[in-house]
Amino acid sequence: MSDSEQKRLSLVVEGTDDVRRLRRLLPDLRPPNLILDGHGVRGVEATCRTLSTGFDQPYLGVCDRDLRSDEELEDARRRVPGLFFLPSRCLENELLHPPLLAHALDMTGHGVSESEIREVLRGIADEQYDQVHATLVERRLRHAYEGSVEHEEGEPAIGLLRRRFEASRDSAQQRAVAVMEVSKEVEVTLRRRWSARHLVLFDGKAAFPQVAQQLAPGLKGGGGLETALLRHAIDNPPPGIAALRSEIARLLR
Repeated sequence: MSDSEQKRLSLVVEGTDDVRRLRRLLPDLRPPNLILDGHGVRGVEATCRTLSTGFDQPYLGVCDRDLRSDEELEDARRRVPGLFFLPSRCLENELLHPPLLAHALDMTGHGVSESEIREVLRGIADEQYDQVHATLVERRLRHAYEGSVEHEEGEPAIGLLRRRFEASRDSAQQRAVAVMEVSKEVEVTLRRRWSARHLVLFDGKAAFPQVAQQLAPGLKGGGGLETALLRHAIDNPPPGIAALRSEIARLLR
């Protein structure tokens, strides 16, 4: 393939930290390929929509999974072509993959077994359980009781504004009434999944400094740990990064 025919991938990510990290984690993605800052998930979606119309080059929008359900992921992929969701909550969760963490710590002189790492991560995740539960409840309630108010023909602007405030008030009241019932439903499912899924569901971004303090106090905090993990993830990619590399390779074939 000539230079003029070479495929050029645009990889759109949520922020500058993702740009910096993925440049390290995807060493084969060199120019003329681009890693672009989409300025948040909505910006990633908007950029992907733009790239899907009138551009003949491949693109991929990389988003954190956050606490989206499988159904929410499928809906997002249907609405916006070219989205790739990390399989765990955020990129930090991928970097805290226990086998990678064990390897990086071993290579930096911190003799910590994978079982010890898993125990520390489980403890940190358990501390976050209530917040994860509350966030899932809020997401469920917003999804169930959130509706749009459209402008009606001939309606004055102040009338539309009033109806939107009324709809917001009614929605908040409905959520307040339903919160305990939804909380119990979410609790049942979350308790059943927690042991197997806590490393996917917990907030890796918030956990990073705790992990550094407990497992690698000599690495100058979360930043030193991140540097070590990024270095060793090149040859020992966690599952989400391996899947991303495969998808990029597919698009560039």
